[in-house]
Amino acid sequence: MKTSTPGDLMDLSANVLRDIRKRRGQTQAEFAAFLNKELSRNYSPPMISRWEQGKEPVPSIVRLFLVGSSATVQEPVCEQPLVLALANQKGGVAKTTSSINIAWALARAGHATLLVDFDHQSNATAGLGLNNYELDASGRTVASVMLDNLPVSDALVRVRDDIPLFLLPGGSRLAEADLVLTREIGGEWVLKETLAPLAGRFSFIVIDCGPHLGPTTVNALTAADYVLIPSDPTPWSTRGIPLILRAIDRIRRRIRPGLEILGILPTRVDPRLVQDRETMQELHDIFGSAVPILDPVISTTYYNHAAAAGQPILELYPGARGVSVYADLAEKLIALAAARHVSVPPVPVHPVPAET
Repeated sequence: MKTSTPGDLMDLSANVLRDIRKRRGQTQAEFAAFLNKELSRNYSPPMISRWEQGKEPVPSIVRLFLVGSSATVQEPVCEQPLVLALANQKGGVAKTTSSINIAWALARAGHATLLVDFDHQSNATAGLGLNNYELDASGRTVASVMLDNLPVSDALVRVRDDIPLFLLPGGSRLAEADLVLTREIGGEWVLKETLAPLAGRFSFIVIDCGPHLGPTTVNALTAADYVLIPSDPTPWSTRGIPLILRAIDRIRRRIRPGLEILGILPTRVDPRLVQDRETMQELHDIFGSAVPILDPVISTTYYNHAAAAGQPILELYPGARGVSVYADLAEKLIALAAARHVSVPPVPVHPVPAET
């Protein structure tokens, strides 16, 4: 019997799904029960049948789960990893939660993934169940790599043994980095230079930015291929989006022409609330013609439980309402990376800045 590859699994054609079920020795009813138990869903045997016949698309959360269950670690799809930065100058918009879950989903799919905790509060480090205070005190942080020339490989932390997820920890010295980078020639390129030795080792790098538009965030956007803008349904969050969009536009014009906006990601949305529905409509009305407005991440107390446990919600509560948005984003990034399969020479680390 043909063995399904992870690339096949991401497409998850009817034949591949049927192949997975048969290799498990399960009937459609048993396969449905298995998925329901693992994902806290309520799939029926007729639904499995429709998926296997290609009459309905397989839900992204199912594809992600099956990929993680069947895949091995994949070689990077091109010489340079795809880099995603999550940025918004407002705090409390689920940047860290989104960064953790997207990175985990990519690694769960078998792709070597690095999460860069680029916030001096190091919430992403703590959110993965690691002791951010100990790592900060030990100097094993992204700031030490940028400021003290610590080899980046010495700062990497493998988060899990079962999936290829790694962390470059944040720490308190990132506040110092904001001051140092403003005085450094070509300071906006330091993070890109820091990550350059990792080319060929990772397929994806996800950067969790701090809640500001200072030099470290500019560094993240300069290093990134794509930027994702999480935004919660509050008036001040929506009104702040033009600030980050203007910053992105300046970086595109002056530093990083290839930077693309993956979209605005509405977070903490409660569709039962009038304010949240109105804010969603406002996002579409004001920004929808220029920037993709992605499906919202629905508010749920499960996010707090997952944070307290130091685990991604996709792992701890995969059946929670709305979490499949992160699985969808991971799939989209995998498709974008596959489309970049042609290797290109790296961008110079310290190009001569153009006159403006």
